[in-house]
Amino acid sequence: MAEKELMQKNVEEFVQLQSYMLLADKDSEVYKAMKVRYNTLKVI
Repeated sequence: MAEKELMQKNVEEFVQLQSYMLLADKDSEVYKAMKVRYNTLKVI
């Protein structure tokens, strides 16, 4: 996969994850799991 395609995929996943996180209760286990992935994508 080309670097440009990988970056686009990561940005799309980041945006989708943010929208899911807005729907979840911040104290839920689901939110906490999504937060781990969110932080990983932020680093990338």
